[in-house]
Amino acid sequence: MIEFEIDELGERIKLLLSTQKKNISALAEFTGISRPTIYRILEGKSDIKLKDAIKIASFLQVSLEELFGLEQPNNKRDMRPEYYGLTPEKEAVALQKLYRKLAQKELAKTLRHAAKLLEEEE
Repeated sequence: MIEFEIDELGERIKLLLSTQKKNISALAEFTGISRPTIYRILEGKSDIKLKDAIKIASFLQVSLEELFGLEQPNNKRDMRPEYYGLTPEKEAVALQKLYRKLAQKELAKTLRHAAKLLEEEE
């Protein structure tokens, strides 16, 4: 079973920001994510929402797979799926698992928000 470490995501984002000569302020402005939230993501102290991951990947001009370390970036050998022992089949399963996990968190948040709105109407 493949587990994804949130702190590894933070390290990849830091690396991408550094190599692209972009900063956290620009990331926050582009994505609409608060700087404190970005810092928590970078430090591995906060889970990332799917919509935020998509915005960050867009800002960094990488795919979600590359952002989460599942696809080989153009010039980073150590981030290739093969480096982590992922065959194409295992990589596909890992991606599906990752997307499900992120989607479940977003769905749970949406349902909580909808329940709160319904309570307020009553």
